[in-house]
Amino acid sequence: MKGWQNYKFVCQRVKCDDRQLEQIKNLENNPYLVGKQLEDDEFILYKIPCNECISLNDLMDAIKSNYVVIFKGQVILIIQAIIQHLIKMSEDELCHSQLNTNNIFIQLKPGSNKFTTYQQLIQIDNIYFVQYLIVSDPYNPNIELKNDVTEIIKIIYQFLELYQDNSFTKIIEEIKKVKKINDVKPFKQLKDILDKFITEYIDIKNQIMKVNEIENYNKFNKQRYLCEKELLVYLEELLKQKIRFGEDVYEQAENQQQEKFENLKALEYLQQFLESQFKLNFVQQFQNFYGDKLQNTYLLSGITKQSYNEFLTSIEPDRMKANASFEIFENVIHNCFSSLTQIKYEKLKDYKFVVEDLSKSAIFELLYTFYIKHSLGCDLAKQSEEVNSKVLLDIQQYFQEYYKTAKYFQGLQLLIEQI
Repeated sequence: MKGWQNYKFVCQRVKCDDRQLEQIKNLENNPYLVGKQLEDDEFILYKIPCNECISLNDLMDAIKSNYVVIFKGQVILIIQAIIQHLIKMSEDELCHSQLNTNNIFIQLKPGSNKFTTYQQLIQIDNIYFVQYLIVSDPYNPNIELKNDVTEIIKIIYQFLELYQDNSFTKIIEEIKKVKKINDVKPFKQLKDILDKFITEYIDIKNQIMKVNEIENYNKFNKQRYLCEKELLVYLEELLKQKIRFGEDVYEQAENQQQEKFENLKALEYLQQFLESQFKLNFVQQFQNFYGDKLQNTYLLSGITKQSYNEFLTSIEPDRMKANASFEIFENVIHNCFSSLTQIKYEKLKDYKFVVEDLSKSAIFELLYTFYIKHSLGCDLAKQSEEVNSKVLLDIQQYFQEYYKTAKYFQGLQLLIEQI
């Protein structure tokens, strides 16, 4: 596998039954669902390409840093699309109960313009929710629709607060009157409020406010376009920055360690996950470094090579941590196989029969499963050793249980044969 692909991975442990999971799958129809892993710890994994789909949290962060600029009318239209999805969800007798900006994804249509540093028309294709609470904790008493009402109101406030517009206060005042109850009615009330506002204030065709929406951005559009072209050149350079567990490791695994690592696919998945976490961190820092400058000097003077070198210097500590992280994980792999040998010896030293070993492919699948489990929500630039320790502990416990269970069932089989 060559180069780097920009994905966001979303993983969730599965504790609900198949019927509940199927109901969510049917509602969401999310094309980025990789599948359900059937291990002791089952989970579902979404692999979301960032060039097709963006979380509301990432969009809002990009707007805050001025790395993305959208019309105020588009803010309302995005909120409207989210409310429509909530209505559909509640009519299917589902509730989310973990609704926040990280768990809402916006997919634009294939032919749509993208979110960028200057305003342009967009076409929303779908809204997706992930991390339903019922999936990981089906008996949680907080699984109630009124929690979704509370959270979506908070999200609307957060989104509208990014813009200082007196007309938005009309929406906020109306939303305050919505009752937080376990019913679809609050969502329909929110939809009615938005529909009325759109009719009065939004030019739907151009996705702008009917009065004074351009907000002086038109005079900057050409400069923004030129700056964006320069930024894309430097962003492409950034994504080519060497990380040891990227291309070099793939080459080594393919050409030199074919026999040692039988399951290259699982290892590549793990490397891709690690790489994506650090690369997304670099991109976020890139946005923060340049985004707040797009409205001032850079619009006049352009993006200089000197400023890019300053940025590279600022991320060097994290890049070094990225380079070191896979070296640390290589130790986990080594310790994993050492533990397997030691645990097998301890469990089977007085045992006269042969117990089938786990295949290397199965072990790498377990490593990937446990790594995903413990790395979610972690800053891998700071917590990689802590995550690796937990992965090693889980794999050791799995080996203990594997040989204990194998001995038990083999003994049971022998007993049955004697009878």
